[in-house]
Amino acid sequence: AADPNQTLTEAHSIAERVHKTIEASFPTVKHCMVHVNPSRKKKS
Repeated sequence: AADPNQTLTEAHSIAERVHKTIEASFPTVKHCMVHVNPSRKKKS
């Protein structure tokens, strides 16, 4: 889950880096999708 104190833009940026890293690190992976879920914790 995403940190509730992060912006959507920040969470998307992290997900994009994870996506690119997985596809670059595993040649047999042709495509992957990284989905960000919101945290269930309340913002502090």
